[in-house]
Amino acid sequence: MAWPGRATPEKKIELRDLSGTKPVDLGRYARCRILSVQLAEDGRDWLLCASTYEKPNLKNAVQLKVVSTKGSFSIPLSHYGASYGLIVPSSKPQSRGLVVYLTGIMGLTGPEAQLVNVFALHGWNVLVSSVAFDFHARRQVRLRREAMNDVAREHGNELNELLADRAYAVESLLAYLQKAHPALLKGTRVLVGGSAGAMNLPAVAARIGKPDIAVLIGGGAPASRVIVESSLAAISLAWVEPETDGTFVRAFTATDRKQFYSAMLKHAPLDPARTAFALKGSQMLMLHGMADQIVPVETGDYLHELLGKPERWTYPMNHIVLFAMLHFNAGSVVNWVNEQADKIHRPPSHLPPR
Repeated sequence: MAWPGRATPEKKIELRDLSGTKPVDLGRYARCRILSVQLAEDGRDWLLCASTYEKPNLKNAVQLKVVSTKGSFSIPLSHYGASYGLIVPSSKPQSRGLVVYLTGIMGLTGPEAQLVNVFALHGWNVLVSSVAFDFHARRQVRLRREAMNDVAREHGNELNELLADRAYAVESLLAYLQKAHPALLKGTRVLVGGSAGAMNLPAVAARIGKPDIAVLIGGGAPASRVIVESSLAAISLAWVEPETDGTFVRAFTATDRKQFYSAMLKHAPLDPARTAFALKGSQMLMLHGMADQIVPVETGDYLHELLGKPERWTYPMNHIVLFAMLHFNAGSVVNWVNEQADKIHRPPSHLPPR
């Protein structure tokens, strides 16, 4: 599989608008540099992972603002892919293994934090990978019909880079753990993803290796279709068509949208519709909202088929309520993971001799 290129992260990350004390640069791990940042919002030590693009995306003017308890700084997202990591050790002296949790676009929300805490209480070490910025801010895309393939290619490439950013970040966080906290890596390996994290999960598995167990909450495929058809309206598409008295803007039809996201998919090899194979052989569970419009129901059904129709818990609720339910459902999810882990490591039974 061809992965988007990244520059060798030998140089330190460019910090702009620095105020206060510089964050601690922990060094290079795999394709990222990692900074230790105590975020002001929760006071915990987070790890900022940044990979350097080989070719800067000069169209992206977004600056990631990082506010810590010791100061603040910004990094240009035209030059770096960035995400956060958080280590949550097991609450028990004897751990079961490592859970890697991939958050959605809102970062580690309260219900997801509840799930992480329950995993830790049940003896799992947890590595959280969280987005550092809203990479699906709403945008209006107006295009002429002859430019459709070029615009779809641009958005497909952007999606692919974002999926690669998280996979590279998890790879680097695991390399950091291997050096700094190797004991946390022992035991069963579990990948869990929520929403956008669930859609990124197959690419992460393709990068770091198949997990023993995978849980996908509110995921769907193709991700290109989710972006185009989500009720969040991450991309609002319309044709600009010539008229005798100027121009006319015409909304995309369902057929137009399918043509666009299918063209995007051709340029996004890390889309879950193309990386679902990386989970083959893992014990899998899906949680699915039957009234989901943020990750359209049909995309959840399609991902379920791509994964070989693993066990799936369905609920008559939308995307937001599905995640709110994690406050109450976290124990059931963790118990399911515990049962699968016990099956994997259960010693073989021996028949008595005849």
